[in-house]
Amino acid sequence: MLISFNYSQNHWIRWARWVFFLAFLCTLAGAKVLASSQEAGQEDSGLGEDPPHLSDRILHYRIEVGLDPLEKKVTGHEILTWRNQSGQALQDFCFHLYLNAFRNNRSTFVRESSSRPLWDGIEEIPDDYWGYTNVESIQVMSDEGSFRPQVIKREYIHPDDDNEMDRSVLRIELDQPLPAGEVIEFRIDFESKLPKGTRRTGWAEDYFFVAQWFPKIGVVQEGQWNCHQYHQSTEYFSDFGVYDVSFTVPTHFVVGATGKRVDQRDNGDGTTTYRYLQEDVHDFAWTASPRFLERERRFSHPPLPEVDMTLLLLPEHRHLEERYFTAIQHALHYYGTWFGPYPYETITVVDPAYRSGSGGMEYPTF
Repeated sequence: MLISFNYSQNHWIRWARWVFFLAFLCTLAGAKVLASSQEAGQEDSGLGEDPPHLSDRILHYRIEVGLDPLEKKVTGHEILTWRNQSGQALQDFCFHLYLNAFRNNRSTFVRESSSRPLWDGIEEIPDDYWGYTNVESIQVMSDEGSFRPQVIKREYIHPDDDNEMDRSVLRIELDQPLPAGEVIEFRIDFESKLPKGTRRTGWAEDYFFVAQWFPKIGVVQEGQWNCHQYHQSTEYFSDFGVYDVSFTVPTHFVVGATGKRVDQRDNGDGTTTYRYLQEDVHDFAWTASPRFLERERRFSHPPLPEVDMTLLLLPEHRHLEERYFTAIQHALHYYGTWFGPYPYETITVVDPAYRSGSGGMEYPTF
């Protein structure tokens, strides 16, 4: 969750209400997935062993990547386990490649943003301002059973317009269909170049906010893929599941992410690998900067569940620490009392860098 407080005390109430609203959204999301799980009879997804869960857990991402802060690139792979709940066999699969919206000035997103430039006041955009996601390879991981499909076709599609230059949706085709109710596992090797901070993702000097950064499978609804191109005025849509993400950064960087940090390993080469795990969410984002001041507190207000609060604060805003934590605690308390308890164990709030384009955005627990 990224919020930047104004220095003036007169803006306190407005910003506190904004934090409350974001917490309200998180609470509603938790309540929605809980209701969905109950309506489905709390059926185990096959991707977890101990029902009931907050969500159906249709998918499971295991992602391992490294950040190159000089090249502004995130490189690695993901292993996606996905269950076919469509009720019919599927032979094609669609993935969002959101960062390709910033690949050049011919994407659908940029064309629709003509009245609102990605970077204000710049006539000639430097090459390193652009971003992209390249899928280096994609294959099905299979055991020795009878179902051992191969990827036979890859193509960019543009289901919403005729813009052949748009690469925000990737479609693959298998040589045999995945039966209804069965599970498939993909390994996807990819490289994502982060754009200069815009539209709530990217970099600003040594600050990185990494969002919409990995190949993300679409959603099957009524037998068809709901996997639209990235548009200027639309939101993100995906199934709930489990995210197990490891990312490697320079050791002097301070990091935060969706979910709970479950491991931290010094690699002995000037880098550190962090692992975060979160169940029953529909997305994963993270941030890294050597300038962050990490502050931690615990929300405790019985009978509401306790929540571990983390604040990543820029040095020039250190005097706002108390204001941030007061807003977070009020949000957890009042919306927890009025609408239902916050459904996760952690919440991380980020003080975004100046002109990073990443403020005012919320991700699960973050």
